[in-house]
Amino acid sequence: MSGARALTPTEIPLLLSAARTPKSAAFLLLGISTGFRCRELLCLRFSDVSYAGQPAYSVTVPRRLMKNGRSATRRRSAQGRTVPLNAHARAAIALLLREAPPPTRYLFASRVGGNRPVTVQMAIKWVRTMATDAGIDPRRVTTHSLRKTFAMRLHDITGSVVAVSRGLGHRSLEVTAAYLDIEQQQVDDAVLAMAAGPVLAAPADFLPASCAVPAALTA
Repeated sequence: MSGARALTPTEIPLLLSAARTPKSAAFLLLGISTGFRCRELLCLRFSDVSYAGQPAYSVTVPRRLMKNGRSATRRRSAQGRTVPLNAHARAAIALLLREAPPPTRYLFASRVGGNRPVTVQMAIKWVRTMATDAGIDPRRVTTHSLRKTFAMRLHDITGSVVAVSRGLGHRSLEVTAAYLDIEQQQVDDAVLAMAAGPVLAAPADFLPASCAVPAALTA
């Protein structure tokens, strides 16, 4: 979703505190903990994320729910993409399991029209209402912000674009890079910081005489 931005670490608890219902809080928490697309989240049933009344430890996104019906690799696309459920994701599921719903019920079922999920528009309204109530400008905060937040958090932990790409189910690293919102200034700062480590702190100590750095450049 064009224009959506990731949530900052300080914004996440603010939005959770502003949630008006357990369902909207669980949607937010699952979104930032799994990186699922909005459609993937809304199509989950309790049988997908729980066993014997307890939250599961992983969930598989069916191939039909993936964007273009594919995951990051052709080998995986036939069966879907399996994602582990961390403690936060399992807490969100436990929150919804308190009502002891039947296994076939949608995780985010609509209150009208029988057993069917809420619309994407309703999910967007949940997220933007939480942002507004938390005092956060909602114009660039939407359901896709949750997926971008997951990407940023995973990158902060692993430092690997490849890991983030796999976590999101992308087939292209270029698409993944766009999720990370890395500014050119951040790249420039990182390149300059490379010379600050102990290994390169004193080039003259290990460079041969023929490659000595002129004193004018090290002053």
